[in-house]
Amino acid sequence: MKKRILSLLLVLIFCVPAASALEGDGHRAAEKLASYGVVQGTPSGYDVDSYCTRAQALVLLGRLGGYTSEGKAPFSDTPAWAKAEVAGLHEAGILKGVYSGSRLKGNERITADEWSALLLHLCGVKTESAGAALYARRLGVISREYESPLTRGDLFEMTCEALTYSYDGATLAQHMGKEAGGMRLLTAREVADHCSAEVCSLTLYPSEEDAKTDNHRVDASAIFLTADGIALTNYHPVEDTDTGYVTLCTGESFPVEGLLWGDKKADLALIRVSRTSRDGKVTTPAFATATLTGSEEVRPGDRVYAIGNALGLGLSVSEGIVGAKGLHNGASNIPCMVSTADISQGSSGGALFNELGHVIAVTAGEFSDGNGLYIGIPVDSVMEMKLSSMKTVPLAKAT
Repeated sequence: MKKRILSLLLVLIFCVPAASALEGDGHRAAEKLASYGVVQGTPSGYDVDSYCTRAQALVLLGRLGGYTSEGKAPFSDTPAWAKAEVAGLHEAGILKGVYSGSRLKGNERITADEWSALLLHLCGVKTESAGAALYARRLGVISREYESPLTRGDLFEMTCEALTYSYDGATLAQHMGKEAGGMRLLTAREVADHCSAEVCSLTLYPSEEDAKTDNHRVDASAIFLTADGIALTNYHPVEDTDTGYVTLCTGESFPVEGLLWGDKKADLALIRVSRTSRDGKVTTPAFATATLTGSEEVRPGDRVYAIGNALGLGLSVSEGIVGAKGLHNGASNIPCMVSTADISQGSSGGALFNELGHVIAVTAGEFSDGNGLYIGIPVDSVMEMKLSSMKTVPLAKAT
């Protein structure tokens, strides 16, 4: 009898659908795409664990963007059921730099680089297929590394991440006509997914020799303001330093070329980051860039998210509300705001985001006598600066 019960239990266990098929991110992403009419279910669900072919992926992309055409598909082996979408994507220039030649090889499994390049093209970022997944992570279009070849669930997740990516004042979903235009509040996860790319961990040293031995290091954070590498941070971490490096959300490290501007009393500084990595192996076309919002748009009670290099452990996200604004304290001669979004040593120079994903302040410290009250220096003064006219000087000039 015990054997029969055990056998029955094993049958029940193996008959339970896999969590990844019914409850995971891939399934949830499929449900969202189904609501847009670009994904259809199967008797077993959305088949999220099966590998996705190029032809299947291009049909989804064509439906998503409304790219269909009665013209001739550019590839001789395009399946009949995918010709309208492939032709439409070709005519729109979406496939350029990703596929070439006379054959699509549509039954081959699609890679993360291929799909990332296509998503970047939808966002108006032109790139080749090689290295596109890493570039998409640098820009915050996707949030993590995906293994190739992609499963259908992976492809659905990457697509939904990209749909909430904002550029030119709207999300990709709004550009594609899948959501109504106007302001859209981000969830905490969306802030983490997309805004982390706009912030970097900052590691500073008193000398180049200290950097070689990782001695006397100072951990801080910085916020990218321009695609070519101008970043905002606090003044107090860069003071008395000579050499620095930033680490992106991708784990890549880039040298700090120098200081553009610093104001000790305001506790703000601008640095320039090299677009060539520390090991010299990578030159990025661009960094992700933050959108700044003035403090007049901020009210006590607003929900905010802090992203920074807390404790020097890498980028982390915390959530809170604005407690007050216009406060005078010893941190800066600029009237500051306080929030309950936790920060720690190493978060100095990090970003305080509002629910739109806009930076409202630079995280700078905490009230030593307070209880969970953290200081943010508004970015209003930086918004008025002409960054393009600034010249780079050595970090040591901040002393």
